[in-house]
Amino acid sequence: MLPWYTVPMKTVREQVHIDPELRAELTRAGLSRALFADIETTGLSREKNRVYLIGILAVADGDAVLTQWLSQSRGEEAAVLRAFADTLASLSLPVRTICNSEDTASSPAAASGADTADLPECAEEPAKPTCTIVTFNGDAFDLPFLAERARLCSVRLPLASFSSLDLYKITKRLRPLLGLADCRQKSLERFLGLEREDRMSGGELIGVYHDYESFGGASREHLLLLHNREDVLGMPALLPVLRYSAMRSASFSNISARESTYTDYYGASCRELYVQAVSSLPLPRPVRIRRGDFFLNWIAGDVFLRIPLREGEARYYFADYKNYFYLPAEDMAVHKSVGAFVEPSHRVKATRETCYVRKAGTFYPAPQEACSGKKKHAAAEGPLSGQPVYAGPGADQFSFLLTEEILQNDAWWNEYLRALLAILAPA
Repeated sequence: MLPWYTVPMKTVREQVHIDPELRAELTRAGLSRALFADIETTGLSREKNRVYLIGILAVADGDAVLTQWLSQSRGEEAAVLRAFADTLASLSLPVRTICNSEDTASSPAAASGADTADLPECAEEPAKPTCTIVTFNGDAFDLPFLAERARLCSVRLPLASFSSLDLYKITKRLRPLLGLADCRQKSLERFLGLEREDRMSGGELIGVYHDYESFGGASREHLLLLHNREDVLGMPALLPVLRYSAMRSASFSNISARESTYTDYYGASCRELYVQAVSSLPLPRPVRIRRGDFFLNWIAGDVFLRIPLREGEARYYFADYKNYFYLPAEDMAVHKSVGAFVEPSHRVKATRETCYVRKAGTFYPAPQEACSGKKKHAAAEGPLSGQPVYAGPGADQFSFLLTEEILQNDAWWNEYLRALLAILAPA
């Protein structure tokens, strides 16, 4: 019988069921052909520490296979890396051969500006990646670690044949929106209500692996494989979180907008605009956003928006102030074609600050960033569907005038909601 330290690499392979909901999520994310990958290492240093376990979930056309390669002894790292490299090679596209004798004008090399005249008689050009490696913090850790360990072990990893999607880089921007204390994979899984059997961290497993390497043991092996398995299978389960980064591109239907009244904390009666809509993008967990005057509540596919209403007077500023006169007595600006009939003593040339008309009515706030670059006296072309933007009623505030026509305009509220989400939701 071989001593424990010469036991070869262990390979575990498992067919994984992809239910219709997850298949739809993969398609929505553009991952119908993807490789979810996670590694376990003996430390953080690429030069000093080793990869002892690689787990992948290969997804193609609705089928999924989980494979894990576990180094059972100190000398098996290269074998683990070679097994991973062989799998990558089997999934990557072959290179395209281009010869100078054929028309190279439409080749990717020519399209990128490369000089095809310098190509040898026949040259190999890498095919465009059609398979994606999906990781969690892999761009910063897993993939560079694998590349360096493969170099040191003289193993060629065809990583360039794959595009990369790092779920951590996307989801970390969502942390404030989702109210998470951190952006670890397990935290995101808890947010989605996903349960794990594994309770250990990668750091805690280093000691377990060293004991396993020295003494073996089925229970130690189970802990190592379980943690890696749940990390790998947890990544496709996290894909619904990506919907939060697509909130700003959602469309809305069944929109209703109505005025309502409520009593505030101090007992005062306040008016608000209450907008309800059905989103094309159902979210896996509710999200509530409060910013300035706006309160947004998004539950599954239902969106509720509360907007304060203000009664008063606001100003509409004209852009081409040089073509206007200001009438001090009336406190308003008129076009020169009209002002020509006003006594010269009752008119002055309008300035940027005085080129306005006043409007009384009910106003609701415009998303401030939709009016970016505007100052209080700035030209007031509407940022949304040409709707006029008013300065006021409050200080340093931009508003839209509430009209019955606007209340019934679904196209307007679609545009308004998207403009608001461009501010409230992360990119």
